Amino acid sequence: LFIASTEGRRGIFRRLREFPRWAPRFWATAPPVPPALLIDDTYPLWVEQHTLTESAKQTMRLSSKRFEYRPLISILTPVYNTDPSVLAAAIDSVLAQTYEHWELCLVDDGSTDMATRAALMRFTYQDARIKVKFLGRNHGIGRASNEALEMAMGEFVGLLDHDDELKPNALFEAAKV
Repeated sequence: LFIASTEGRRGIFRRLREFPRWAPRFWATAPPVPPALLIDDTYPLWVEQHTLTESAKQTMRLSSKRFEYRPLISILTPVYNTDPSVLAAAIDSVLAQTYEHWELCLVDDGSTDMATRAALMRFTYQDARIKVKFLGRNHGIGRASNEALEMAMGEFVGLLDHDDELKPNALFEAAKV
């Protein structure tokens, strides 16, 4: 449109005639186009580049102890008939945090699976930062979450589903900010 408005039709035709002369140079110098990555392909690459080494975790642990402000972070987790191995993975992910000023508030929402209840009891004896409350019957995730919130003493609260896991630096990054 610019050429048409400034040079008219003659300018357009003149430039079209010159196209075969300059087009090969244009295409020859164009950078190669990288193959498109699908989202499913990019996440494993990101994880590989951002996986923490043991020395990085240790450095985070030491630096978090020197934070000027070290808030207590409460993690709320409602539990109901969770497979003990899945529940253990979720709790272990909290135990593995590089920021250690946290508490885990677990509320069993009337689980009928005794293995779930037994797993919760084992973890209460493992670490004093883990608190467990057992409700007499199932009230739903909302009530269980509210019960966990009532147990919480932290300045900040995070929610962790009973079958999710935190990366080791999750609480460190929150406390750092």
